[in-house]
Amino acid sequence: MKTILDNCKTLFLDELHYNKSLQLIVSERILLNENQSIKIGEGTIDNVKPIVITENSKKFKIEFDFDDIINFQVID
Repeated sequence: MKTILDNCKTLFLDELHYNKSLQLIVSERILLNENQSIKIGEGTIDNVKPIVITENSKKFKIEFDFDDIINFQVID
């Protein structure tokens, strides 16, 4: 069974809430077709492509009722 999440290549967890249910807020990131260089310390990594939120990115709220959850763990 495919869901709308299956149409996304990259999803990032933006928020996590747990009160009466476990709620995940995730947003789609898009791989841009442009090469960049990133400097880290003394070195440089060339030919990297940014993953960004665009106006076409989707945002989802996924909610699990505690009655349906067997176990979950949140590590900060």
